[in-house]
Amino acid sequence: MNEQEFDRLLAQTFADQRISDSTYCGTCGYNLRTRSYVGICPECGYRYNARPLKMENIFIPYGIVFPYSEVVSAALGIGLGIALVRGAISSGDASRATFGLIFAALGITFAVRAVLGVRQYRRARAVLKRIEAEAEE
Repeated sequence: MNEQEFDRLLAQTFADQRISDSTYCGTCGYNLRTRSYVGICPECGYRYNARPLKMENIFIPYGIVFPYSEVVSAALGIGLGIALVRGAISSGDASRATFGLIFAALGITFAVRAVLGVRQYRRARAVLKRIEAEAEE
């Protein structure tokens, strides 16, 4: 059975069913309970798929960790790259400058990953706060 056939069978199985437990939108944290398993969040307008084995754009509350390793890697890569390039400029060593540029490029790559990771972390924390506030009401 290929993936398309499996997806079609899942769609048929859950076509007339509604979500019975608290299940939250991965974008805004809206509780999708009593909604269909596949649809559009009425709060934010993003598509979701809460069918088992799919779970697309559904908030899963584990794994919310700050991307420390990316932040540290970015700082080390950029810092080492700058230090090597500065040393190469003062000594005229082209190979040191090449390594410095490579480390700086790696640092910039990690910096982009760190920024994306921090944004994802902040969004997940905001969704979690909304869910916790709803639970308190």
